Order: sequence, then C-alpha cells, then structure tokens
Amino acid sequence: ASHALRDVIQLPFDYNEIRSIVIEGVKAQNRETKSNNELANFWNIVSYFRQEGKIWNGCDYRIDMEDRLKCSNRNNEMVFPQTKRILYLRYSRIFQLYKMHGRQVNEVLIPPQSLVYYLENSPAYFGKKKSWRYKVIINGIEQTEERRDSTNGFVKYVKKYGFDQVMCFDYDMLKESYDINLEDTTSYDNIP
Repeated sequence: ASHALRDVIQLPFDYNEIRSIVIEGVKAQNRETKSNNELANFWNIVSYFRQEGKIWNGCDYRIDMEDRLKCSNRNNEMVFPQTKRILYLRYSRIFQLYKMHGRQVNEVLIPPQSLVYYLENSPAYFGKKKSWRYKVIINGIEQTEERRDSTNGFVKYVKKYGFDQVMCFDYDMLKESYDINLEDTTSYDNIP
C-alpha cells in the first residue's frame, strides 16, 4: 500500500525547493506578526511618548555606543565584535506611563508582568542594570539644586540626578523590527 501511495504522489519540485518556499513564508508571516503584536504596540507607545515630550533622553532612556556590556542578570560581560547602540530603558516610569496611557485612551494593554516577560524574551534584550544614573526632569525642565561653595560662599546650581534600574536592548534591532525612533535630532542637514 505504501509503495502504491509513493507512486501516486509525484510533485514537480524537490524537498529543497519546497523547504526554501516554506522558510520564506514563515519569515514573512513572522514579520507581519511582529508588527502587529503587543510588543510592537508597546514600542510604538514609547516612541509616541518621546515625540509628545512625555519621556526624555537622559532621564527615561539613553542610547549609548558600547563595545561591551555587563548586566546584573548575567555572570559574564558581553563583548561585541563591533560597537552597538544600546538602549537603556528606565522601565519603572515608562511602565507607569504606559498603564496611564491605556486608561486615557480606553485601550486594554497587556499587564506589566506579561510585558516584562515579552521584553525579556525578545531577541533585542540583553539584560538589566541595577543602578543607572539619570537626570531628574520634571515637566520637561531639568532640575537643579542650590549649593553654596564652602570656600567662597558663592551659590551655584548643580544638576539633580537619581538612580534606578534599566533594561538594556540592542537599539538598532528594535529600530529595524518596530520602526521606532528615540534619537534626538541636532541638525536639519538630513531633513528633505
């Protein structure tokens, strides 16, 4: 019976041809799924926060060029063959803004615990840093405090900083996967 079945099914292509067609189909489906899933929604909202001035570079996130990275949840320092743009994301504040945004627009967003799971299992995720220094910015204004110089008595204003945990990501991978932009523009040279 199996011999007869083999003779009946003759296909005009071989295994390698069908394999490459299936792989390309899976890749295309994966790209579509990525752009429509909850992570894409989260990153789009983060990008929106930046555009609307609700989060600030140096306060809620920062993008740095790194050739190595040590995260608290990894035993070894990661060394990159070439420098990478690392996104440091101060997630405690951004998650709160994310939840508030969902309530404001009456949209059901994924809970923070699920969001953490998805982020930590995404290909762009490297790990966490327990202590990251950030600028204190309130309503778009970088905060300072007065300090009196003990030698001459003059008052000077010093920038205020805080410390918090951050999640570390491969920024270029996020940018390519989710079409986000968290970079600051300092020149009009590249604008058409």
